[in-house]
Formats: sequence, C-alpha cells, structure tokens
Amino acid sequence: MSWPAGVNENTPLPYAVWQVLDTLAHHSPADTAKMLNLTPEQVQQAVAFASEMGQRQERQEQVLNRQLIHDVSQALMAVVGPIGSIMVDDSLDELPQNPRMGQLLRQLSTELADNQRQAFFRQLQTKGLL
Repeated sequence: MSWPAGVNENTPLPYAVWQVLDTLAHHSPADTAKMLNLTPEQVQQAVAFASEMGQRQERQEQVLNRQLIHDVSQALMAVVGPIGSIMVDDSLDELPQNPRMGQLLRQLSTELADNQRQAFFRQLQTKGLL
C-alpha cells in the first residue's frame, strides 16, 4: 500500500500514524493491526487522518489564483467586515510573486486578534479551504 495522496516525508503526522503507514507499506491492514496491537478500525482511522493531513498540506502549498483569493477575502470579511478585502490585498502586496495559500494565511493571521484568528480559520474550514 502506498501513502495517501498528499502525504510525504514532510507531512506533520504523529509518530503512531507514521508507524501505521510504514507498516502498511509492507503488510496488509489486518497484519498491520495485529503487529501494532491495534484494531482494524484504528488502522483505518490512522490512514484517514494521514489522508486528511495530506490534503490539508496540499491546500496550503497551492499557488493562489483569483478564486482562492476571493474565497479567502470572503472568509476574512465574514470575521472583520469590509476591511478584510483590504487586508488581503495588503498581505498579497507583501508576499513574493506567485504566493501560496499557506503564505497568505500566515501573513493574515499575524494581523488578527486570537478570537478573530479562530473565527477566520473556522470560516476557512467551512468553505473547505483548510
């Protein structure tokens, strides 16, 4: 079995999940569960978690396009109001050419209070951007 889409050696995963993935590379899911003293459901959960994290990492590394910028602006405006659009534009001006989603989100998060940052990331999750 290969790793889930988007998962690579740089994907931040707990050790236990890496252990499952590495064992699955050489053994069946049933054997992996037995070898690691897990239930088959726990093996499935580990793979599902790794897949989710891989997809999240892929989204963070995605080069921004107009639609993503619009969606991020909408999510931010839902939290801070119309100034969110200006904050996105200003952040884009500070980033290198062809910025990635993660770069924009990190830049924006530095400008938000904790409660705003949490609300912003909830908005992004609701829109499937995280």
